[in-house]
Amino acid sequence: MALSRVMTPQRSCVTSAALMIGALVGLLVCCSASQSSQLEDYCAYTSNANSDACTANATACQPIDGWWSDPSVCTIPGRNPSALAFPANTNYWDTVAGGQEYLLEGSLVDTTDRRGGELGRYWVWRSYTDVLYFTVALGGRTGKGQPLLQNPSSALSQSQTIFGIALLPKFDPIMPVAYTYFNMPEAGLYSCFTVAINLASVCNAHTSVYSGASSINPSGCRCRDWSSNNTACPPQDLRNASDLFFSVSTTAVLFNTSADGCGEPTGRTVTLADPYGINVYRSPDYDTTPLAPPPPPSPPAPPPPYPPPAPPPTPPPPPAPPSPTPPPSPPNWNIWVAVNLTSTQRLLSADADCALTQTMLSPYYAFANDFLGTRCSVTTQDGPTINVTTAEGFSNAVFSTGENAPFVSSLVFTVFYATNNTALSLFHQTMQLGFLWANMARRLELGCGLYGSYIDTVGNAAFDVCNYEGQSDACLHIIAGQTWVCSVILFSVFSFLFWEPAQRPTSR
Repeated sequence: MALSRVMTPQRSCVTSAALMIGALVGLLVCCSASQSSQLEDYCAYTSNANSDACTANATACQPIDGWWSDPSVCTIPGRNPSALAFPANTNYWDTVAGGQEYLLEGSLVDTTDRRGGELGRYWVWRSYTDVLYFTVALGGRTGKGQPLLQNPSSALSQSQTIFGIALLPKFDPIMPVAYTYFNMPEAGLYSCFTVAINLASVCNAHTSVYSGASSINPSGCRCRDWSSNNTACPPQDLRNASDLFFSVSTTAVLFNTSADGCGEPTGRTVTLADPYGINVYRSPDYDTTPLAPPPPPSPPAPPPPYPPPAPPPTPPPPPAPPSPTPPPSPPNWNIWVAVNLTSTQRLLSADADCALTQTMLSPYYAFANDFLGTRCSVTTQDGPTINVTTAEGFSNAVFSTGENAPFVSSLVFTVFYATNNTALSLFHQTMQLGFLWANMARRLELGCGLYGSYIDTVGNAAFDVCNYEGQSDACLHIIAGQTWVCSVILFSVFSFLFWEPAQRPTSR
């Protein structure tokens, strides 16, 4: 979808300026209407109408998740496969292993007043890549202050944490909390947030706590006694556990919201949890998938002709003498996957952005036995076209912005494996999830015109992630609207005034 300039010599600067101002006003009106719709949906859901944000003087407060609406930070799978109804913002079909019956939903109440009514909801589900997800979504009560998750927060005491999750394969009435720290994409306020725990490497709640994965400590589990040798407190592999007992809580800061915005903290906090304290998630069989709609009946095929009788079996050859066991081969660094993220709005950093990309992707590769290592590189060239290559020099994509962008900044993150086995296939499946790319785009601030791609050396299907239809011939996902407000009117006006004709972007 190339944007071209159509311009006559008689066009005056006043007219151009008027069009630009009109487009900006249109963008602001569009954003305001979208935010109002998000709040209306939020307030119409169950007991949310009692929240301070839903009082007569409708608040202008806009949390980062858009009142439960942005699946890149607040994922709520839908139970209806044909149409998503609030609060669902993601189809369960490609999100929840086993289908809708394995999506667990519960209430959140004030831990100091468990009979005082519902103040939020939570959802738990397991993905096809053995990751257990928890989404906490906050409601409220009129006159009590609007609960919001604040990151970072000076309102929390030293003993309070935003999250508190315990996960064990057996029932324990104490349920020691092991997960209190999760990376949040940006500083600010949230009414809803989703966290993830890799079931292949779960911190043992009795011996360790989660402190964040790193290259030195891939599991992120640290011994509770602060032992420097974290190998003494190894994580648990709970992928085959049929029952996963858990407790979930979150501590929110109460805000005096008003028609002007989110206001200031009231100085009070509220800790929300399941009213029963402990719940259990029963996992589906590993190979359980939702049943697809049945295909239309086909006419019966004619019976095949009778085959001729099979020839008599040939005697098996004599067994070959055993051969000596060859020495182990050195690691094969020719097996890799490459994830490309490209921006025309922001110069990416080989230090900070590579480290952030590693943090976001490490839960999906660092726990594999045949994982060897990673490499990350950033290249920046003048726009509008760049030949993106991997760290090994393998051509990944020829990318064109479709506009006269001043630069194209591209980050390529490469993961190396010793063998091509299930771990690499699971990483490929994970990278096909749209909300993962949306989250990376948000946290890396790729902006309008973003582009991403996946490719590997073992024959899995390569694909692109685009910002608009037609940006590539292989777009698996279009990341637009939910994460980036890219006004078509504003885009067209600027192209109308300044941009030269450009060819349609291509890939590969």
